[in-house]
This record gives sequence, structure tokens and C-alpha cells, in this order.
Amino acid sequence: MIKEAIKKVVNKEDLGYYEAYAVMNEIMSGETSAVENAAYLAALSTKSSGMETIAEISGSAAAMREHAECVEHDMDVIDIVGTGGDHSGSINVSTTASPFSLEGRTALVTGAVYGIGFAIAKALAGAGATIVFNDRTREAVNRGLASYKSEGIEAHGYVFDVTDENAVAEAVRTIESDVAPIDILVNNAGIIKRVPMTEMKASDFRQVIDVDLNAPFIVSKAVIPGMIERGGGKIINICSMMSELGRETVSAYAAAKGGLKMLTRNIASEYGELNIQCNGIGPGYIATPQTAPLRERQADGSRHPFDQFIIAKTPAARWGDPSDLGGPAVFLASRASDFVNGQVLYVDGGILAYIGKQP
Repeated sequence: MIKEAIKKVVNKEDLGYYEAYAVMNEIMSGETSAVENAAYLAALSTKSSGMETIAEISGSAAAMREHAECVEHDMDVIDIVGTGGDHSGSINVSTTASPFSLEGRTALVTGAVYGIGFAIAKALAGAGATIVFNDRTREAVNRGLASYKSEGIEAHGYVFDVTDENAVAEAVRTIESDVAPIDILVNNAGIIKRVPMTEMKASDFRQVIDVDLNAPFIVSKAVIPGMIERGGGKIINICSMMSELGRETVSAYAAAKGGLKMLTRNIASEYGELNIQCNGIGPGYIATPQTAPLRERQADGSRHPFDQFIIAKTPAARWGDPSDLGGPAVFLASRASDFVNGQVLYVDGGILAYIGKQP
């Protein structure tokens, strides 16, 4: 790994975050020699000087120290300590940036024009990530771009349907060519149809499954090969409390979100050894424009019956705010969650833990 990294740096090629991180793990594990360590660090400190061969930078620890007292690469600060003209120099590595930092990463958040997706994308951008999002129409994408701009975020919007396998594959190629390789995928796009099961058309049931379950499979399938090639990546599936519970009128949605929980576990199981972490976020009842009618005060000033129901069932005694999902998303997208895989983090104010008050 380190020899290939040295060649890339000498040839003025950039190392991806995961590749650089793997090299540093190799160095810290003692698998590399002092000469190789010196060559790598000296290459980083002089990569713009036109050096042509590895031999020219395979000097002693003292020569390495002469090149740079401190070399900063991506998120790791490497302090070079020489002990003279031999090869006995040591390397001390300290991570000075937060493990929650997403600087240098690119995140694709599907359907992130408004609501939960927009809030998650905003949080990822706040942690340093470059944001890419999509919608099915140019009008919606333009609205999204304007919303991001109003928040001071320079996002990239693309028009494609997450249920169209060919369109998704082409969009991923375009994004990775125009913007950057996708390091983080948030499968957020989704729909719900509230219809009693016996009254629901099979075509409507299939549509919900297609958007809420097949689409995360399709988009994940498109980005995973690139993640493998670059040494890792993060996938976050937006699940639901309906990944665990049933409720009247949402048979298709619950079936899809239950399936998405298991797809999350399976991606983690299949690709975890390749440094891909796939986890889910299960939002509780979130106060968005779509749920606003359920929170309106009645003519007599009382709460809407459904609002009363949610407040009574939630230990936090409130609806969630979209921003409540930002921290969990940043955690699951960052190095802080590198040993977390196949889990669903429920951000529900405690509903799933609560049996309710005794009447």
C-alpha cells in the first residue's frame, strides 16, 4: 500500500481520503520500514518539486526532517522526529481534526430538496461535506438549489429518477466526473400512501416499494463499486419507526421500511470487510410542512387529535425538528462511526422505548 501511495504522490496524483487513512494505519501498525515512512512523508512535503523517482526521496530520517518538520495531509497531522543520519526516525501521528469532520468528502443525498433530506444535507455541509442532491424534475432541483444558496451552501443538483437503474448509473458517473467521487450516500427519497390495505391497489403498493426499497438498492448498487475502489465509504438509509412497528393504512410503507432495515444489515454484512459502513436513521414524527396540518390548533384552541396522540406517546413530549436528524447523520457519515455497521439509529424522542402512561 505505502509503495503505491509513494508512486502516486511522486506522480502528483491525489490520494483519496480512505487510501491515505489506510497508509497511516499501515505506518502505525509497524508494517512499514523507516525508509518507506521517510519516503512517503518526504514525498508529501515535496510533491510539487518534480521528483521523478522513489529513490530520490528514500533518504534518512534526518533528510526527511530537513524536508519538513510537520506534514499535513488531509485530516492527519504527522510530526516527523529524526534521530540523526540513520534510519531510526520515528513518526508520531495525532488527529487534530474532529473525527466528525467531513472536510474533503462528497455526499449524495437523494430527494433532498426539502424536509428531512434537506436538513440532513445541511448538517453534512456544516461538517464540511460537498452536497449533491437530486429530484425527478428540473423545477424541483432549481427550488432546491435556491434553498441551499439561501443557507450559504453551494450544492449540486441533478435530475434523475432513483427508481430507474440506468438513469441512476449514468447520474453517478456524471456526478463523479463533474463534482467528485461519492464518499457518502444518504438514501432519503421516499413516498407514503395512506390507504387501508384492503382498499389499496397493487399498483400503488408496488410504487411505494419501488421508491422506498428498490431505489435504495439501485442507488447503493451504483455507488458501492467506486467506494470499494477507493477503500471505503458510508451509506445511510432513511428508515422509519415503521421499520419496527405496524400501523393502520401504511401497509406498503411499513413493508418497504422493514425491508430497508434488512437491506441495511445485508449491505453491512456483505461489504463491511471492504470498509463500507451502512447504517440507518429511523426518524420519529418530525415537524415538516407535510405534517403541519396534523399539528394545527382546532377551532376551540385544542390540539389536533393526532398531535395529542404523538405528544402523549413521546417521552420528549414534542415532535422532532428536522435539525434533530443532523447530528446522527454527521455521526454516521464520519470517521466517528467507523466501527458502527448494520445499525438503525432511531431518532424518535423515545417512542419505541415507551409503553405509555397508565390510563
